[in-house]
Amino acid sequence: MNLVVMAVASRMDQRPIDILSTAHEHAGGLSGFVRHPAYRVHLLTSEEVQDQEAFARRASTVKPDLAFFSQRTWTRGRRLPLERWIPTLRNVAPGCRVLVDAAQAVGVEPALLPGADAIVASAHKWLFAPPGTGFLWLTPDMADWLGPLTWCGSSLDAESDTAAFESAGGQAFATIAGLEASLELYEENHQQVQQRSEALASEFAAQLQAVLQAHRLPFGCELAGPVLTVDFPTLDPYPLYLRLGERGVHVKCIKASLQDGERLDVLRFGLPYYETRDRLCQALERIDHELRRCHPRNG
Repeated sequence: MNLVVMAVASRMDQRPIDILSTAHEHAGGLSGFVRHPAYRVHLLTSEEVQDQEAFARRASTVKPDLAFFSQRTWTRGRRLPLERWIPTLRNVAPGCRVLVDAAQAVGVEPALLPGADAIVASAHKWLFAPPGTGFLWLTPDMADWLGPLTWCGSSLDAESDTAAFESAGGQAFATIAGLEASLELYEENHQQVQQRSEALASEFAAQLQAVLQAHRLPFGCELAGPVLTVDFPTLDPYPLYLRLGERGVHVKCIKASLQDGERLDVLRFGLPYYETRDRLCQALERIDHELRRCHPRNG
């Protein structure tokens, strides 16, 4: 995303470059635009995210040069209505380039190839690709307009149409092969992948709620596809997150104040298709054990 931020700024002459986004974007995607002096970031309000007419009015007012949205948010895994937003943007701001962050979506649902000009995603989450892998997808028109992303060194294959986007120097080609294999696996089995991920998440959500209820802890649960978010109104989830990590239960703890005013103190569980029910049972046992250890009065 840093390379994209720099490349777009070099292609657009007007200043500031107006970009429309939301408060629910991951810092790894949005922060470059926020910090670069060439950009002016406009964040949708909660009403504008939830109401199509309100979104259309804001888009018509801003007339953005660029839009950056997550297909699914990193905060709660919620799906943004990009199928409605993108046509609206094309209508009110015909020159707007649309960038989609699909890090929380690719691997459990199809990417928004029709409509987006560019899609960026990490691949180690839902695709089970090697750690540190990801990709940038561009339409041919976007690739021609954006130009080179690498300015130093020489490409590996200067005759290739994608030479301007290649990294220079030695690379771990086995990692790239692993990414290709994960994409091929998903392409062949994408419906089964999505169904299994969502089924595992639904089962885990029901079982985890039973554990939390047994401890008489106030909580709220939100299930969005394969992502389960648990709010704890009276409990700081961070110590529990640390203990679970030490015991091999990998969960995301989000403690943040979003720019739209929402406060997050949540644990977020992602249930990829390659998980097993035995491992999920072990995770539930460890969560129960840690709650008994830390909050015996609730047991």
